[in-house]
Amino acid sequence: MKGGEPLEITALLLRHERCRSELRTSAAEACIGRFGLRAFPVIDQNKAAKPMWGPRGRQDLQVIRDLGANAVRLYGNNPNQSHRGFLDEAHQNDLQVIPGASDFPYTQMYPGRCLDTDFDCFDQIRGYYASNLAGGFLTDAQEYHPALRYFILVNEPDLKLPGGATVTPKGPERMVKAIVSALDGALEAEKEANISGPLINFTATFSYAICLACDDLNYTPGLGQMAALEDGMLHPERYGYEPRNNVSEAYRTRWTHSFNTNNPARDLEPQFFSIYGNRFSSTPVFIGEYHNTLLAYLQPPLTLAEDLAQVLDLADSTELFLGISFFQFQVAYWKGGSEELFGLFGLGHFEVATMPYYGHDFKVWCLVPRMSPATPNTTLPAVLTEAYGGPGIDTEYLCQPSPDVVPLTQVGFAEIAAQGSAERLAAFARRVVQHLGAEVNDEAALVSFADQFLVGSGRTFSNLVVAISYKPAWATFSADARCVADPAADAGQVGQAISWLCGHAPANFSCEDVPASCAGDAFSTGDWLFSRWYRLAGEDPLQDCNFGGAALFASPALLRGRAARCSEADDRRLGEVLV
Repeated sequence: MKGGEPLEITALLLRHERCRSELRTSAAEACIGRFGLRAFPVIDQNKAAKPMWGPRGRQDLQVIRDLGANAVRLYGNNPNQSHRGFLDEAHQNDLQVIPGASDFPYTQMYPGRCLDTDFDCFDQIRGYYASNLAGGFLTDAQEYHPALRYFILVNEPDLKLPGGATVTPKGPERMVKAIVSALDGALEAEKEANISGPLINFTATFSYAICLACDDLNYTPGLGQMAALEDGMLHPERYGYEPRNNVSEAYRTRWTHSFNTNNPARDLEPQFFSIYGNRFSSTPVFIGEYHNTLLAYLQPPLTLAEDLAQVLDLADSTELFLGISFFQFQVAYWKGGSEELFGLFGLGHFEVATMPYYGHDFKVWCLVPRMSPATPNTTLPAVLTEAYGGPGIDTEYLCQPSPDVVPLTQVGFAEIAAQGSAERLAAFARRVVQHLGAEVNDEAALVSFADQFLVGSGRTFSNLVVAISYKPAWATFSADARCVADPAADAGQVGQAISWLCGHAPANFSCEDVPASCAGDAFSTGDWLFSRWYRLAGEDPLQDCNFGGAALFASPALLRGRAARCSEADDRRLGEVLV
């Protein structure tokens, strides 16, 4: 989005080839895979922003995955919004999620911000984190969502808790008290939630400033803050804080250090890592923001490809260094100035979707790969994809109609068929198959099928639907299909569809009968209402189980059991419906 909407995205690459059972990690931080952690700082993760990150929108999470990242770093969150949908989508894309607390409880909450409670942040973070736990961080089994790996308690506390914490006499003491008490509050929220299963790690992401006011390591960037924090975690009484929970044990077993830097890779070994391993021998560390926009002007100059190769080689050769979070995914136009130099993607002029967001409708614009002086003859995403080892993205179609977004109509069919790609028309056809209560079991056969319907074939959307209704061998049809809320839709769409249905339902259909167990959210309510309405009055799943893209006549396998509790299957066969 252009203008003043502060929605950012970053991606993180935490890269390491070994599992580190000997390091300070919780059970949740097992081996992160072949390349360790690769990530980005990201968009608003609440459900209102789904047209940006979801499968029926701009698909930011899929783009991040295809760049080769394996994690997403988030800036701030609204604890009053559910984040379950974002976490589910990230997990489906094999992405870890690294959320972070916003500045609100620390510096912006009136009354009661941490700055006004003598830097004791226990109560603020206890309530803030408890709301996040209840808002999607935990599964129904009271376990952490499998996509979660770390939680950033605060970003750059050395610049705000208090301002100038690295240079004022009492600055480090106040900063440490704030972080220790924040961790204590999060631990209290965990205890009250009675969490079971593997736990996640916590971190505080420091700046790369030299902490001149710190007592230890006050001559090199980032490390003085970490040394002061370690002392406070192990000896909180020295900082005027009496914890309710064992913060020392949590630090020893569940803490990961992190920092942001604008420095190139060649600075990191002499300035930071040559010291870090000896001082923090069992605490892993990652870089939360990494991207120097002036590489081409250094002496000697560097390309981004050279710099990324150096920093990832450093991660490979340094046992404790998990990797980097490349800053950032999309240009933050709202910041202006030099901040617009960051961002893998700018925004084009093709409207992908419309996003209702807190009372306003925003246009979600397509992504346009950016270049920089440090990426000669190529783009930033291309360089990052090469470094991260991702499959890459097809930039040709970023600003064209998407087969995952266009309506399942002749208009949508014609837009995708005209692109001349059998693979993209196959993606459109897959949606039709799924909307008819089936699943694709042979990908190659689906592409061959779609190839027969490209522009110039003379075939139409109706021809496509009829061909699928004859149940080709490459599709498996379910006798238990049901009309439910489309999991790829956003909650606003589903809510509007429910309102329309309840305002136009026949006399023998009541929206007042939804049981309490199915009234907790729009999707469960939609499952109950849509399935029963379709059994009563539906005939054609593509027409009568659509509701403007909010509903889907789906196989239970596609829904992964989500809708079984609140929906009813339709007992008619596809042939009876379409033929």
